[in-house]
Amino acid sequence: MTKAKNNTNSNNLYLTFTSGYIGTDGPNIISHQVNEWVYRNLHIINKNMGVFAIDFIDEMMARYFIQNNFPVPIKEEIDHGQWGNAYQVQFPFATSGKTFFYGHNLENKSWFIQELLHNGNMGDEICHGKWGNAYQVQFPFAVGGKAYFYGQSMEKKNWFVQCINNDGTIGPEIQFAYWNLEYELQFPFSVNNEQYFYGQNMTNFKWFIQKINI
Repeated sequence: MTKAKNNTNSNNLYLTFTSGYIGTDGPNIISHQVNEWVYRNLHIINKNMGVFAIDFIDEMMARYFIQNNFPVPIKEEIDHGQWGNAYQVQFPFATSGKTFFYGHNLENKSWFIQELLHNGNMGDEICHGKWGNAYQVQFPFAVGGKAYFYGQSMEKKNWFVQCINNDGTIGPEIQFAYWNLEYELQFPFSVNNEQYFYGQNMTNFKWFIQKINI
């Protein structure tokens, strides 16, 4: 942050801030250091109010923000709707050149998969069902070009790995077991083309990294 704050070369990128809220009372209310050039311009123009989440901006982009009432709005909405349930667990995944959207309701344990079209619109539902448990943690991953997804129940501590078929539908379950703890935070990652995932328990703070072998 110090290096970014002292960076006054307009040809360089200005590392400014990652998240927070900009108000009109000065830098003290900003959650992260802000490049002084950017803050000064935004402050003088008095268009510096709003929630932000920006990683890198340069001088040209900063001037664009100023001229277009920062923060810059996203483009027009292309689709909207209303589900029949609240789906607390959701994630997108891709297989065979298509993109899909998965949702799971933790109360009635129902789930569905919907196709996401190339223009960004929500496509047709391709399958739905109901799990025997509520799986508060779920994520997709791929091994050898094949798509899968994982889930763990926080109540029973059981977990599973399920195949995802090439058409986006749910395939057979290939693994099922129990952890000793519930891991409220879990996510997959890849290193050297090997698939792993990380988990942490929020009560005793224990964490692990596990290799995924399919």
